[in-house]
Amino acid sequence: MSTGFRRLAKEAGVSTRLCSGAGLARLRAEARLIRRYPHEYRRLLPLGGHADAIRSLVRIHGRQYDGFLLEAVMEHERLFSGGNGVKTRSGGAGIGAVAARAR
Repeated sequence: MSTGFRRLAKEAGVSTRLCSGAGLARLRAEARLIRRYPHEYRRLLPLGGHADAIRSLVRIHGRQYDGFLLEAVMEHERLFSGGNGVKTRSGGAGIGAVAARAR
């Protein structure tokens, strides 16, 4: 992540969600779901577009998606709570909620 972007966001007075990683974790989990079920995704895609196809995959394969999401959140926490000095705002509290859903 660029320090220039953070500086610009601070100067503009907007809060960024770059530290939380929630959106990135969801994108990673959705990408893994697409890679896991490519035929199903291609079948659903023409019916309602990408967003509807993803919603359907998440609804149908919810337990698998929860596992992928947990792995993505844990990877984000490992990468950004480590020794590089960047800390997440949540402090890891979100991992427990995702883990409980994945069971």
